[in-house]
Amino acid sequence: MKRPDLEWSDVRIFLAVASSGSYAKAAGHCGVSVMTVGRRIQALEAALGVPLMERMPVGYRPTSEGHALLPAATQMAAAADDLVRAANLRGPRVVRLSANEWDTMFVVRHIGALRAIVPKLEVEVQMAHQPPSLARREVDVVLTASIPAAGDLVTRKLGAMSFAIYGASKYVARHRLAHSEKRYTSCDWVGFDAEHEYMPVSRWLTERRRAPATFRFTNAVAILEGTRASVGLALLPCWIADSDASLVRVSPVLDDLTQTTYALFAHDRRRDTALRGSVDGLARVFRAQAAALRGGRE
Repeated sequence: MKRPDLEWSDVRIFLAVASSGSYAKAAGHCGVSVMTVGRRIQALEAALGVPLMERMPVGYRPTSEGHALLPAATQMAAAADDLVRAANLRGPRVVRLSANEWDTMFVVRHIGALRAIVPKLEVEVQMAHQPPSLARREVDVVLTASIPAAGDLVTRKLGAMSFAIYGASKYVARHRLAHSEKRYTSCDWVGFDAEHEYMPVSRWLTERRRAPATFRFTNAVAILEGTRASVGLALLPCWIADSDASLVRVSPVLDDLTQTTYALFAHDRRRDTALRGSVDGLARVFRAQAAALRGGRE
């Protein structure tokens, strides 16, 4: 039987569609057009002689044949990434990182300290509601507050991030009840939108107000800016709010919102010196900022 000629880029596109369930998202991830995604899926199906994707009412999913090929395609992706890394050992060390809103802002704030610890490091950071696949090499490291029950992963505890309630000094001066338990109903609040309701800070606030935040945003930067602009009170990480002269803390540190951050990476990458070096560097940054992360209590 003649072995089919396969294009690695076609396999990469197939994995992107299987992961996202969308030709448009796969196109964005792979840097090609939606039409190219369709053509390359058809070319891979022709080369393998089996249908790989089926259209659903919303998006696409792998056929039974396509699903059966995912493990081998994932291994191919991993091997291709390993090949690229081996060819670029002397160049910049690029680490692709996925994190939640506040961990992303923390990494960005301290990227200079991380680069000082790990010279030549280049970092690509993406915020994601659902962490990308480490097995499929969609990212190299995931920062998360929860450790998956399944998966062949290496887990490294980085540190703990505390939260408290803050408002702009002008807003708090106008709303004296901000310092009391009546703040939940008497004050306006700035928070995440419904898409972020899974986050502990969102659930915590909704339970106490019996309603979501008054003004809701899709990212942490907007929440921080809204709080600075005297829009209302907000639940913010102590490390970023305590260092902002325009903000006032109106509550103690909220122990039930303290978030532990872990770094996860695939077990078969444990001998990757660049990856381990970046995780070690992150751990050192978190340790150096431990007091600020915990609201000055250490």
